[in-house]
Amino acid sequence: MVNPISDIKTEIIPKKLDDEPEAFNENKKTLVIIDDNEEVLSFIFDILRADYRVLKFLSASEALEFMEKEIPDLIISDVMMPDMDGFELCRILKTSQNTNHIPVILLTAKSSTLNRIEGLSTGADSYISKPFSIDVLKLNIINLLSAKEIMRQKYSEKFIGNSEIENLETPEGLFLKKLTQIINANIDNSNFDVNELVNEIGMSRTVLYKKVQTLTNQSVASFIKNMRLRKAANLLLNSTYPVSEITYMVGFNDRKHFSKEFKKLYNLSPTVYKNAQTSKE
Repeated sequence: MVNPISDIKTEIIPKKLDDEPEAFNENKKTLVIIDDNEEVLSFIFDILRADYRVLKFLSASEALEFMEKEIPDLIISDVMMPDMDGFELCRILKTSQNTNHIPVILLTAKSSTLNRIEGLSTGADSYISKPFSIDVLKLNIINLLSAKEIMRQKYSEKFIGNSEIENLETPEGLFLKKLTQIINANIDNSNFDVNELVNEIGMSRTVLYKKVQTLTNQSVASFIKNMRLRKAANLLLNSTYPVSEITYMVGFNDRKHFSKEFKKLYNLSPTVYKNAQTSKE
């Protein structure tokens, strides 16, 4: 059983501050920090606990086991650790579909150019030498999380229907491409839902939900629904099928429900949308 140093629900309240309780905030970004030195681990924890939800691990293997169930927003890891070093950890994270989108910061006492190159070659997003500046670490975290937020806006629901996704070769882009291909292949199947997608893509429900939410700012169910609606919009504009038939072609069983959901996304009913777009031509 995984045994993170701090309990998940109370990790933001170190023992020495028990008399100053802090409310758990699920909206805080979750950071995983890994270091076999408890003093260093506690030091990093203390400087970040006010701004983030921080989970501490003494070994890379424990952190990896934990991440099979919950995906953090960013990982900070020491390089020199006995069971698995930070380089190997980073290689595993960056080659796994579950975790390759997570920013990784490596901390090391080895500051040579060769070590820095090795760290970055494993896919690390940042490589900081010890002793490190607190401000440098905090700014690296802010910058990496900001970059992910910009990417999330780019990959949001307005972007998913864009053919540009076909040209993406980043890990995030490849994942979204695979996701959209699976959904498109089942677009007319009204029984295709989150459970079916979990089985098709080979990820746990928790990990899939976190990854889709992180990349697109949508739940998995909303992602599937919006793809159905975008397919419907395309059919309305580029085919002669009536609305009643398109309803079933994109996996809806009820025309009234389809029209309601379509209007939520496009601010127009399917019929009005088709006529409005046609009149523009």
